[in-house]
Amino acid sequence: MSKKRIIILSVLLGIVTLLIILFGVVFCLRKIEISPLSAEEYPLYMYQINEKGNVDTDDNGKKIQINLTNDMILKAAGLKKGTPIFSVNKEKAKNNIEKTYPSLKVVQIRTVSAIGIEIKVRQRVGMYYMQVDTEFDSNIGFYVLDEELVILDKLGIGYDEEVKENYTKLVLSDDSVITRRPYYDKLSTTTIQNYSSNIFSAVCSAVTIKQEDGQFKVTNETGAKFIERDTYSKVINKITLSKVVVDDRFTEQAKNLYWVTMQIKDGENVRYIQIYRPDKDLLEKVNLSFSALSKLTEDNDVIVCTYQEGKIVLMQKSSV
Repeated sequence: MSKKRIIILSVLLGIVTLLIILFGVVFCLRKIEISPLSAEEYPLYMYQINEKGNVDTDDNGKKIQINLTNDMILKAAGLKKGTPIFSVNKEKAKNNIEKTYPSLKVVQIRTVSAIGIEIKVRQRVGMYYMQVDTEFDSNIGFYVLDEELVILDKLGIGYDEEVKENYTKLVLSDDSVITRRPYYDKLSTTTIQNYSSNIFSAVCSAVTIKQEDGQFKVTNETGAKFIERDTYSKVINKITLSKVVVDDRFTEQAKNLYWVTMQIKDGENVRYIQIYRPDKDLLEKVNLSFSALSKLTEDNDVIVCTYQEGKIVLMQKSSV
């Protein structure tokens, strides 16, 4: 081997060694920051669950809550300091946190520097309720769910007014067995969970409202506020997800095709929006449908959003 080749190989070896040192020593995980979102409004906690999947109560019958700290979340993530920063398994860390503390939603895990990552978490918040058949569980009348259909609370039949005031009713036409589910279980299928979550996100992203005389009204006026978590149920009273009815020959092809029906409290009026296929163009459909509410005629109270020749079209009809 010539002297020139030896020098070149030595230089290359030096560069490779330097890169290994940089990646192994400099670009390694040394700092993990937990960032709770909206923690003042929605503190991080979960109920203390016993072996039977029920919530433990104190001597006064009050449900026992465990306050979740940054250190507890950090430990649950299972991330090891010293791991090369580019090989940190963020998805595994997310799953670890949500499995250990299912009352939490991991919003994002991102790399913020050559040595650090940030984990953004928030408390899951009740947005929907589903009625439970008391024939199978006489102690439970309602499940309180977040937008991803995680069971956050169970309430007795005496809480009718409370759930109707604070949550949106959810009806799943093809989910008949929902009784005796443990706390923090997820109802229905991944498809339905995605639909319910995406509907919530689309409404909060597209629909603006104003408040008059203690009532909320859908409006497109300048300066109007978008629907948020605390006003969602004040406008969206009920959401029904129902499968599209097709000929038996096409059942398999249409198994994930659904209609979304929203019952809307628009001031003193009750309106309805029916959206075909929430899996496609949902944000645009929600935006168009709510914008068209003011154009309903006196005899009609339903906006139907569907397709004609591949294009989104709106129609109106009567619910009667």
